Amino acid sequence: LAEQLMGVADDVDDVAEECDQLLRRAAESDRASAEPLQVLASLRVLQGRSDEALEALRQSMAIWRRDRKGTAGGGDEADDRATEFEGEYDVSFEFRFECAKLLLELDESTDAAMDVLEELLEERDDVADVWHLLALANHGCCEFDRALEMLDRAEALYARGA
Repeated sequence: LAEQLMGVADDVDDVAEECDQLLRRAAESDRASAEPLQVLASLRVLQGRSDEALEALRQSMAIWRRDRKGTAGGGDEADDRATEFEGEYDVSFEFRFECAKLLLELDESTDAAMDVLEELLEERDDVADVWHLLALANHGCCEFDRALEMLDRAEALYARGA
């Protein structure tokens, strides 16, 4: 609900208090959920409160990265590769992609964002937007040749319609 309120509000300050209350209730009802904290980070970005946004985002990441699950053993190697990332995190691919975008916006270092993006590529290397964001992250840390490689990969996937 908080995301919807933020999306339709002409001025985020008009709905900020209500969003804060909703996010507080969501966090209290499920302390193991990383989502309210990441939405809070988005709200703080819109309010121009970057330090608070980064802190909320780091708290969110601490939850979902701590809850990383291992995969079950047994079975053959092909089955293991096919299910390698299945159920590893309690948050979606898209949630982690949005987290990386926020990290690139908020964190002076690109290391955490690059870690998240590289994990996403290990999971699915056919998403052009992930390659594009990783190119931006590499550019941000002055790895220009690597950034160009990533951008080439993104462009190739865009051309294929991925």
